[in-house]
Amino acid sequence: MRHFIENDFIGENTPIKATSIDSNQFQDKWHSHNYFEITYITKGSGRRFVGDSIEEFSSGDLVLIPPNLPHNWKSFEKDENCKAVVIHFKLDVFGNELWKLPGYSMVKNKLLERSTGIQFSSCCVNNNNDCIHTM
Repeated sequence: MRHFIENDFIGENTPIKATSIDSNQFQDKWHSHNYFEITYITKGSGRRFVGDSIEEFSSGDLVLIPPNLPHNWKSFEKDENCKAVVIHFKLDVFGNELWKLPGYSMVKNKLLERSTGIQFSSCCVNNNNDCIHTM
């Protein structure tokens, strides 16, 4: 599978970007970028590839992917109605001072060194569903 490096589209004036995906399938595009990505699958199923992890996904799947980690989602069915919310942001979206607070530098390092991304539990997703859709 060919790896694409996406161009940086997030700048000082756009520290965060949210996109809705509504397609007949999730594309098989192995890519990475220099910002974080949160992907929330609202409809569809298939296989998720993140770094060295390969797992199945379905509606309700919520994953945080650190910068520069190759990833993609591939639908099981070609003509399945697939929907997702994708949020891109840089580490400093919360300001650089946050990461200087006690304990936060460790969190920052853990986020950046992940080789599989972070999948959130269904409990976490259910409690934040309205927030994600609002973005």
